[in-house]
Amino acid sequence: MEIADFTKSHIDELVALRHELHMYPDLPEEEENAAKIIQRYLNNLSTDKIISGIGGCGIVCVIEGENDGPAVMLRSELDALPIEEKNDFVYKSIFSGKSHKCGHDGHSAILAGVARYFSENRPKSGKVILLFQPAEESGTGAANMLADPKFDQISYDYAFALHNLTGYPLGHVIIKSGSFNSASRGLVLNLSGNGAHPADAGLAQDPGGILSEIIHELYPLHKGFETDGEFLKINITYFSAGDPSMHKSPGAGELHAVLRTATDKGMSLLIDQITSLIEEKSLKTGIEVDIAWAGIFDATNNHPEATELIRVAARRVGTQIVELESPIGPSDDFFRFMNPVKGALYGIGAGVDVPWLHMDLYDFPDELIPNGIELSIEIVNQILK
Repeated sequence: MEIADFTKSHIDELVALRHELHMYPDLPEEEENAAKIIQRYLNNLSTDKIISGIGGCGIVCVIEGENDGPAVMLRSELDALPIEEKNDFVYKSIFSGKSHKCGHDGHSAILAGVARYFSENRPKSGKVILLFQPAEESGTGAANMLADPKFDQISYDYAFALHNLTGYPLGHVIIKSGSFNSASRGLVLNLSGNGAHPADAGLAQDPGGILSEIIHELYPLHKGFETDGEFLKINITYFSAGDPSMHKSPGAGELHAVLRTATDKGMSLLIDQITSLIEEKSLKTGIEVDIAWAGIFDATNNHPEATELIRVAARRVGTQIVELESPIGPSDDFFRFMNPVKGALYGIGAGVDVPWLHMDLYDFPDELIPNGIELSIEIVNQILK
């Protein structure tokens, strides 16, 4: 069957699947609802192997060709975000404080459609691996799946993933060889001193002073800057010291920030700069500062051959291509699946004048489902001939 004819004949069921996933969102590492919905859909297909419960709620579906050949893995995500749904359509989230505001419901509907296509149109050689990943938003899902002994049953030569991106024309393909997603990590500082009566604050070890100095030096960097040709950026997301009672000077302080860089090399530079700054402040004041890191994402480095396969697929389906000069700001843990195989993550435009990703009014455009399916199939067909 022609790919376009396939998507037309199955679009209604896949839109319905996307809407069902949207109604029952799950937070990272809690994706029971999404996993049940996807498992039910896959069970009705003619596949060779379905492995569930990988790294939590992860699912892998394998479809084999008639002859030996390369294995191509495609990924989507199952998790949603802790954001209240502000839309009022019939398939809105039924759970308070949870909703699909990153479009993972759409990604999973696309991958389910790809699974149906290849179950009905077996490749002549090789195999297609459809991977439904939990906990992408927390950065733990890919690592948990790879660490699960069940994952030893899976091997692949190529890895691809797509992500809808607002701010780009609907359906356009966004690509870049090399670093596509920025590297990022969370910084958590805990400052310890000794509080005192406000009248004697000068005698106490008050971390408020060092905290204010750190904020003063880091805050202007939220717009980004360059060092040794590397783009670096810091966003302070939270800070506090003391309490509102006004009966005691602060005895402790806390600061959270997100570091973001275009490359892994840039992240190393930024970590060194931040660490040196904090150690210098701590040594000068005697205030103890504990440094911790969270939500660590390396940059997603697209392989040139894999990137070219996406270009060719986009041209074959008649889709406009946007070539990026620098990586996009958001991070993704797909980098863990790409090493050491040939892999790439690419974007698909979700519209320009629409609510942005992670906003409470965002909703994945159903019009992108056939686009994503056709692109994915074309990528696989190039490799499996």
